[in-house]
Amino acid sequence: MHKLLLILLFAGGTALCQTLQSPAEFLGYELGDRFTRHDKVVAYFRHVDEASSIVTLQQYGETYEHRPLVYAIITSPENFTNLEQIRQDNLKRAGVQEGTPSGNKVAIVWLSYNVHGNEANSMEASMKTLYELVNPANAKTKEFLKNTVVIIDPCINPDGRDRYANYYNQYGNFPPNPSGDAKEHREPWPGGRANHYLFDLNRDWAWESQAESRARIKVYNEWFPHVHVDFHEQSYNNPYYFAPAAEPYQPADCRVFFHTRTPRNTKPSSDSRSAISLSASIQTSRASRILSSLPLATVISPTVKSSALAAWYMAYR
Repeated sequence: MHKLLLILLFAGGTALCQTLQSPAEFLGYELGDRFTRHDKVVAYFRHVDEASSIVTLQQYGETYEHRPLVYAIITSPENFTNLEQIRQDNLKRAGVQEGTPSGNKVAIVWLSYNVHGNEANSMEASMKTLYELVNPANAKTKEFLKNTVVIIDPCINPDGRDRYANYYNQYGNFPPNPSGDAKEHREPWPGGRANHYLFDLNRDWAWESQAESRARIKVYNEWFPHVHVDFHEQSYNNPYYFAPAAEPYQPADCRVFFHTRTPRNTKPSSDSRSAISLSASIQTSRASRILSSLPLATVISPTVKSSALAAWYMAYR
């Protein structure tokens, strides 16, 4: 009788573990009520992985402070059975793997959250995004996943994110104090923006000087996603205007910039001045074509290529 009771309890516990919970149900509070520690977010992603057949969670690395770096893959049941073929077909279509793709075209979307630790809401949003993608009651996402593979990296910078979250959870007021002079808005040095070594990981996509970047780029290049979304925040009184891209007024071969670059504090020639002026207005697509001839382009996405071009321009303007 005791043995039968234990079996029933175990079976009941297994069924309970496989019941999908929303972030609020799992955490015990509504998203936005407080900042969630990184280990709790990873625990929620593991819960969804166990509760849903259309999710797989993988660890791709570890931070300097030994926090796991994870990503989740979400797609339809049909795509899941062909996941490896979808990945390899995409690499073949991108020209980074030999062979002819044999399957249907499936979009690959990569969502990156919290590269800057003190832009702290996005990791909370990653849980809501994951839940809605696997929620059986959400018909829109089910339709979306029929031709899409979504990859979610809930936190690129766990060390900085926990540094900030722990600070705010310690000094935050209830209700929040709107005054800019309140302690909850005066994050002490070094703040949560950077990683353990106080390196801005948003400046490390191309150079990969940090362990988090090296681990992420390795798995990123195994997928070569069509769309990469990098989530950031802006201060309520410090907005930033992103001007729309525009073709240069003067038609020219933009490659000239790389051959006539002039270091800082050196008077540029007339040719290099015109090349630098031209480079400042290059579209993302054109920047991608320029950098495609460089070794750098073999390891980074078009979005990062244009960022690298901008960094190059800043270094030699």
